[in-house]
Amino acid sequence: MESFEDARRSALEQLLAGLTGGSAVAAAEAFARGERCLRVVHGDPDSPQEARRIDSLAAMAEQVVLEVDAPGQWLRTVGTNDTSTFWFAGSAQVDADFLVAALAARVLAIAPPWWRLSEDPA
Repeated sequence: MESFEDARRSALEQLLAGLTGGSAVAAAEAFARGERCLRVVHGDPDSPQEARRIDSLAAMAEQVVLEVDAPGQWLRTVGTNDTSTFWFAGSAQVDADFLVAALAARVLAIAPPWWRLSEDPA
């Protein structure tokens, strides 16, 4: 039988994994599979224009994979109200690091000065 403390710890780990898009172990496993991510820390939108800018990030990710003919390599997007993390898979034709760099360049072109980009999922 699971103790109260074990159940509490498990629930907290699940909550944290949901907030960050996965556990540290899951992120390490993804990196071992050749997956890479770009994390955009954008904060809460404070205007309709800012909300549209944040919403445009997904379209940028889609555009990056279509331009290099890498369908299926944009795996998932996870995040919170403050962040968006885009995960890409590598292939023999297109490296995941290339996709992350291409998306980062596009994001930097529209990002206000307070946005931060990172390749660390947490």
